[in-house]
Amino acid sequence: MKRNKFMEFLNSKGQLAAVFTFIVVAGICAGAAAYNRGNDKSSAEQEALNSSSEPVLTNKNAEPKSTEQKTEPKTDANSASSKKETDKAAKPETKPEMQNKETENTALLDGEEGDDFEIALSWPLEGDILMGYSPVSPVYDATLDQYRTNSNVCIAAEAGEAVCAAADGTVKEVFEDETVGNYVVVEHENGWKTTYSQLADIKVAAGDTVSKGEVLGNVAQPSIYSSAMGPHLEFTVMFDDMTVDPETALG
Repeated sequence: MKRNKFMEFLNSKGQLAAVFTFIVVAGICAGAAAYNRGNDKSSAEQEALNSSSEPVLTNKNAEPKSTEQKTEPKTDANSASSKKETDKAAKPETKPEMQNKETENTALLDGEEGDDFEIALSWPLEGDILMGYSPVSPVYDATLDQYRTNSNVCIAAEAGEAVCAAADGTVKEVFEDETVGNYVVVEHENGWKTTYSQLADIKVAAGDTVSKGEVLGNVAQPSIYSSAMGPHLEFTVMFDDMTVDPETALG
């Protein structure tokens, strides 16, 4: 009787243990299955990420690097010099649009189309040049205490010294004014003209014919606009109504 009860007890306990064991095993299996699913999902996501990333360059798909070396052409000194001369010859020479009057007037002394318009001019008197011909570059004027251009030459002289005609010609104009000084204009052949300023005791009149060396007047005391230079003659030479450097025209 007791044995039967004991066996029943064992049988009941065995059933409980079996049930418990089944539950444990089932739980372990379920956990393992869940764990595997998680790993599989992570692996799939990682593979998806890897597939969407930029491809890694390999020897097969990498762009081949050029093995060619760039060589610069070598030029020797003779070639460089030749190229330089060629470029210089090809480049047109630039000329200023306007030349200064000094250059133009000097060129006119040789005439046009090869003709020479020479004239035998002589100095109206002898003396040092106090102010030279400078129609472009300003020169200092001591009387005005400033720089200005000058279209004639100022020749030092003694008051009362005779002033003579530079060449044969005709008196075109006689002007008398104590403020700017008295002057005489003489026309010569071939478009030449001379002017003598700062005169006194003028001895000719407009329309008179004069010879080279003939006295036109005398050196006066300087006018108020040139008093700092003392007695002097202002001598102007023109060719075709353009001023010329007297030192160039007379030599």
